[in-house]
Amino acid sequence: MDLGLNDLIDGKRIVQIDADSIPAPPQSPHPGDHLIVNCHYNIEMAKPPSTDLYDAARSDGLEIVRRLAEKPAVRKFVSLVVRVIGHFPDPQMQRPARRRIYEVSVLSNNLPTGSRPISRADLKRMGAVEGSQIDDVAELLHQTTH
Repeated sequence: MDLGLNDLIDGKRIVQIDADSIPAPPQSPHPGDHLIVNCHYNIEMAKPPSTDLYDAARSDGLEIVRRLAEKPAVRKFVSLVVRVIGHFPDPQMQRPARRRIYEVSVLSNNLPTGSRPISRADLKRMGAVEGSQIDDVAELLHQTTH
């Protein structure tokens, strides 16, 4: 699904953005299709401190929400979930570990209008839910630097 976000893929920080429509489970209070967008970070981003990584991921995630909120096709979905996923070297695994650095979800009827950046007050007004696996990210970063 092309969402017009390819210009965000710079190969240095963001290496891929993919999206898929997922139907809600039968007993969901929000039936219908939900749009899930995954933004993948380059493994080179896996450097401490984790707070800087979180801040960058949050900024990218909210920029994706802002841009998608302007698209009528996105508003047809029940909700929008944007995940920024990091790929981290894991000494115990043969391939990088994947962790959600940042995630935000919002019902489509609460998406902002306009082109200004999304603030904390906007998130609250939208009823957005933010989350992350930042503790796991910090532990993986600690393992790879010590």
